[in-house]
Amino acid sequence: MAQDLSLGALLLAADTLSYLPEDLVPRLHARADESLRQWQDERARQAAAIRAKATRELPHRLNLWRAYLEDLAEKAAEAPAYASEVRHRVIMERLMELLEDVPAEVARRHVLPLDDRLRQRAEPAPFVWAPALAGAYPPASYWFLYLRPALPLGAPSA
Repeated sequence: MAQDLSLGALLLAADTLSYLPEDLVPRLHARADESLRQWQDERARQAAAIRAKATRELPHRLNLWRAYLEDLAEKAAEAPAYASEVRHRVIMERLMELLEDVPAEVARRHVLPLDDRLRQRAEPAPFVWAPALAGAYPPASYWFLYLRPALPLGAPSA
């Protein structure tokens, strides 16, 4: 039985297809290119529906990210999960890119305090995902993929 992808997961899949290693079989690159073309066509045809879906998914991702940061503040043992949990923050960024100015601005107001909290208790690190994906997520926009939690986020700094 096929499982539907959330819009956020679909965006991450498209990002991954855009940065496939060059040494893959040409047939796989052709299939990836065709999939990306189909996605771009669908985005153009269904722009309003996709924005509506992004608007619905964003609060869910925000809650998941907030919950992880709260767990991290209480338990240093949550730090190793950062590379997988930061997926929610990446999806939030990608969803906000799809939204028009007002919804994106409202979302950013909720995201900024969480970002500040992370910045206070994180340190620079190599890209936390597979190196081949780094091109899809430049540090200027996806700075949170180039960090790691340094201390429990609730711990006082020295």
